[in-house]
Amino acid sequence: MSSLTMTVWNAFDTHMRAMWQAPGSVRGCGAGTALAGFAGFVALATYHAEDASLNTAGHGEIHNALGSFGAMIADIGSQSIGLAAWPAAALMIYFGLLRTFHPAPDKTRLRLRIHALWATLFVLCLSAAIAPIMTSDDPVLRQSIGGFWGSGIHNLLKSLFDFMHLPVSDIIASVIYAGLALLGFN
Repeated sequence: MSSLTMTVWNAFDTHMRAMWQAPGSVRGCGAGTALAGFAGFVALATYHAEDASLNTAGHGEIHNALGSFGAMIADIGSQSIGLAAWPAAALMIYFGLLRTFHPAPDKTRLRLRIHALWATLFVLCLSAAIAPIMTSDDPVLRQSIGGFWGSGIHNLLKSLFDFMHLPVSDIIASVIYAGLALLGFN
């Protein structure tokens, strides 16, 4: 690269980093995260199975408080991680508010991201732990409690225990995932 290109790039990079690390932009990202979590919470609370979403064609009126967007968000949350979508939305609100109202939000960015990573582990393990609770012959009902991520993650460990010929592989896998969820919650 030419020296002019490097000079322009360095100036651009310096200005963008300064804008990204400014307390106002960090607080704005936190407020956006909290609002997205609140929207997810409202969308889940007003979920209606007959609303039109990504895999359901609805001809009637949409009952979700956030309209078709809320119906899609609630459907994605409930199908992907099941009932664990509720704590996921609550954790988004929590982390967004933490970042918004912290006196020095840029200084705690790394620590907050590590906590958010543990919270993601908590949500996925909770989804996997509750996945086998619903025992039904209908695969859609069976996946709805833990979602397809919960069922998939749960089946990874269950398959290993089935391979080892353990008698209660579902229960063992759920207990392990519940312990990991508690670890992720701390």
